Amino acid sequence: MLSHPGDPSGPWAWRGLAARGIPAQIVTAEELAFSTSLTHRLGRAGVFFDVTLNDGRVLAGDRLRGTLNRLVHVPDDHLARATPADRAYAQHELTALFTSVLAGLEGNVLNRATGRGLSGPWLSTAEWVAEAGRSGLTVDRHPVRADGAEVARPTHDQVVFVVGDRLVTSGARVGPPPEVAAGCHRLARRCGVGLLGIEMTSGSGGTWTFVGATPVPDLRPGGAPLLDALATALSA
Repeated sequence: MLSHPGDPSGPWAWRGLAARGIPAQIVTAEELAFSTSLTHRLGRAGVFFDVTLNDGRVLAGDRLRGTLNRLVHVPDDHLARATPADRAYAQHELTALFTSVLAGLEGNVLNRATGRGLSGPWLSTAEWVAEAGRSGLTVDRHPVRADGAEVARPTHDQVVFVVGDRLVTSGARVGPPPEVAAGCHRLARRCGVGLLGIEMTSGSGGTWTFVGATPVPDLRPGGAPLLDALATALSA
């Protein structure tokens, strides 16, 4: 499990997966960025990496069975004394390195890095709304002001988690109608992620409206059903 310090979903999911027989370990972004050694090779056989962490643990890409990836950025505190130009160059190089490493993870991965984010695409509100509309979900057609600036999103009352081919609704509430569930699955597939949190509002008339989405949602509202889905996806 890859996460940032202070991410409450990391320890929560780790404990839940351990209770379900998944021998997970948490590795933070800082542990990766400040590792004592890192070997990274690209070839016809694919991507290989080997990382030795400060505590002696070794992550070998070809021995991983499953990964829950929640990384958003690469820490750069160790570059604080570099000149601005050198620091910017090193930041870009580190991000490129870890994007390649995370894109080439072996086993079952939720979610692989892409060119638009370390744990899947990091889209603007307008982009998410456009993708949701193309996926068949009902959307708010006015997510930005006339000048193009984003406005505050409406409050959501449901979170729909797509985990592989399973769907979990927050708070163990009744799930969305079949056509909405199908749209949620299409949105996750369009974005190429195995785990997606989709925020929605459910109206009194049974209409579910898309509010927003993220590949790094707060997992805790999904409760035990979400942990079951994660355990299945990671151990398949």
